[in-house]
Amino acid sequence: LAKQVIKNILDSYPEVLPDPAPVIEVNKLNTSSIDFVVRPWTKPADYWKVYWRFNGEILQRLAEAGLSVPFNQLDVHIIDQPKMN
Repeated sequence: LAKQVIKNILDSYPEVLPDPAPVIEVNKLNTSSIDFVVRPWTKPADYWKVYWRFNGEILQRLAEAGLSVPFNQLDVHIIDQPKMN
């Protein structure tokens, strides 16, 4: 599903060239994330525009698809110990 969301975003950008097709692949399976490599092809003058726009849009679009970013979580347990005199 995440891969399709990424593809849909890139397909909506007229600056992304259709040939060669964008690369969208799982790069790494981490303990709290799945890292993707996303490489759309653009004209050099359009690269940064697409880069910033995509990075600004991806979290919102993943959330709309029901996906969330697995941020690290820390559980702290406080043990009540007797006071020492």
